[in-house]
Amino acid sequence: MQSVLRASLAASLLVGVASLTIQTPAGAAYQGIGLGSLMHAGPHASPPNVNIVGTDPKAKYQPGHVKVVAVPLSQCSPSNYSGTLTNTTLNPETVTYHGQQVGTIQPGQTVYACVPAAGRYVFGLQSSPKAKLVIVAH
Repeated sequence: MQSVLRASLAASLLVGVASLTIQTPAGAAYQGIGLGSLMHAGPHASPPNVNIVGTDPKAKYQPGHVKVVAVPLSQCSPSNYSGTLTNTTLNPETVTYHGQQVGTIQPGQTVYACVPAAGRYVFGLQSSPKAKLVIVAH
């Protein structure tokens, strides 16, 4: 059975608040950012991959800015996703959004990510406060 982490994102620009909830296992319907274990790349138009590189506390995203195609979470799967994240470090790395944990990626693991709506999203790394990944979805 595939392990999938999902982060439900409820963000309001008016009050500047975002809340994230990790949901496992997959299968529940909701809106948000999705992360899941990548089984294989599907017939997808070259979604970008972002590597987590370096050593803590100076780990970082490479590249630090990507453009992706939004994929509704109801259609998110190992063959239909916005992009991938690969942890090339020797340590588990926890992805954050506005300081809240989204999910942990193990060393050597690649996960697919689904961004459900157009917009600009900025992610961090818990182990490296200066790390920043800007995702622009269209």
